[in-house]
Amino acid sequence: MAARRRLIRPRLGRKVAGVCLGFSEYFDLDVALVRVVWLLCALLSGGVGLIAYIIAWIVIPGEPHLLPAAPVDAERVHNP
Repeated sequence: MAARRRLIRPRLGRKVAGVCLGFSEYFDLDVALVRVVWLLCALLSGGVGLIAYIIAWIVIPGEPHLLPAAPVDAERVHNP
């Protein structure tokens, strides 16, 4: 998968808020590695990593909802 151009929180595949998945797609890294590093930062920094996660959750935009395509009127296609 190619890296994304924008840092967003994807809707599919997220565990909590999609922050780690967003960073892993943006930097083209394995999501498990990003989650482990973020967990270690949260545990070993005295809570600074958890606060950073919450801030990232608020600041990074979520992926937009995909709208279904409008139905095509077959009669209008054949008889303009």
